Amino acid sequence: MKRSFEPLLHAYLKAGMPQITRSVRTEHSKKLSTSEGHEATILLYIHKLSIAYFVSNPGSLAGYVKALSRGSAALTLSNLYHRILEAIKGPNPFVAACESHQSSLPLSMTEVAWAAFLPGFVRCQRKDLAEKLWSDLNELGVRRGTGLWTALIDSFGPLRLSGPAITAWAQMISEGVKPDAHTYQAMIETLFRDKQPQLGLQKFVEFQQQLEKDTDPVFRLTVYNTVLDGLLRNQLAPKGLEFVAMMKKLGPAPDVITYNTLLKHYYRHRDFKGLQNVIADMQASEIQGDVYSFTTILSALLRAKRKDALEMVLQCMEEQGVEPNVAIYSALIDHQLRMNDEGHLRASLSLLQDMERDKTGKLSPNNVTYTSFLTNLHRGRWLSLEKREYYRQDVLRRMQDRGIKLTLPDYHIILKAAFEDEDSDHSVRSALWYYRDIKRRGIPCVNTTFYILLAGLIEHKEWEFARGIVQDIQLSGIKASASLLGLMYVVGQQTYT
Repeated sequence: MKRSFEPLLHAYLKAGMPQITRSVRTEHSKKLSTSEGHEATILLYIHKLSIAYFVSNPGSLAGYVKALSRGSAALTLSNLYHRILEAIKGPNPFVAACESHQSSLPLSMTEVAWAAFLPGFVRCQRKDLAEKLWSDLNELGVRRGTGLWTALIDSFGPLRLSGPAITAWAQMISEGVKPDAHTYQAMIETLFRDKQPQLGLQKFVEFQQQLEKDTDPVFRLTVYNTVLDGLLRNQLAPKGLEFVAMMKKLGPAPDVITYNTLLKHYYRHRDFKGLQNVIADMQASEIQGDVYSFTTILSALLRAKRKDALEMVLQCMEEQGVEPNVAIYSALIDHQLRMNDEGHLRASLSLLQDMERDKTGKLSPNNVTYTSFLTNLHRGRWLSLEKREYYRQDVLRRMQDRGIKLTLPDYHIILKAAFEDEDSDHSVRSALWYYRDIKRRGIPCVNTTFYILLAGLIEHKEWEFARGIVQDIQLSGIKASASLLGLMYVVGQQTYT
């Protein structure tokens, strides 16, 4: 490690290792550098400090990796991984490969930190990087413990790769690593997802024999619910019902997730009688439903063309002792809007009207309720443009009548949804309408606002409007982040047409 970096790292560790955001990196590298050479060195040091932050905060690292993988940012994820490798085995290391290694280095990777990358690589469809990580661990002399094997097996589940999962399990056992309840749960789920119910049940019996009595009661129930979901996924409903009966008799007792799993199954199969039986069983067992329960029931009733669907759900809530509130109603509305048909849209409007008519104040809709409505309308490609605009104006009028205003984060959510519209002209018109509304209300825009606008306009190749936003950024006096500057550069490269 270069001497000039060592005291910087020491000071950073002493200061408690605060997170270094991208905007901070950009701002301070420019302030501290006096030449191009210095700027490159300072940027390198700041990137190293960012690695130090993530290594010392495995939870933050796991969250960041998950966010990158959800956005399919494989290149950024790969760069992050290789920077960590460089910090471990580069010419100037400052991170040990694992905590068990005898080392004078100030930081060490943990099993949790290594494990975060496996599902991330798989979600980004970079199986090659997952295999490289596994190979790197061997090369670095890191013992692959239970957590790492669990992460590996769990990553196979969404891809329905039971074969590699079985191979990994055998290799884990051969290396003398003992699976825990989480490993069993991951393996059981992977087997059921890949249409291997018999193997899934065999692994569950093994869990019962080996670990169940020593497993935390809450997670024990999670394993049981995983088995039930697997049986129903594989069209083994009779076995699923027998399994629930066994849970009632021998434990662990079914919980709301157990019943939601059954409700989901009967809804998918349009089995209204099965739904009724589950609801009756919940009431007999004194299990209160949650938002998922009631939205599933409402969707099933609407699918069955029941005109009194909403009234029946509200009655069901009352019978279960669940008092409706804004959060429950807003969640019901959001779920119905995601069903993508006009019947569910009308049900959402009925729910909204009930909230607006409420005199107690307990159900009064708020900005979150209306933001959800507007967001889903913009994403509702199943509706004609005319109907979408009609309902949008109706929602905006309702907000105006009640004096409810959108916040800047609300605008951000809606702007993103508006730009998703396949009709480019309508998409851009809608987004710019919200932008003008932000300006009309005198709400100061931030980097995020301008980034969403420029990214959307660039995506739709609306260069004239994009240049107008760039001018607004320059006039606003805001200090543009590195990512926003990148978009401004893209716009600047376009010639006037």
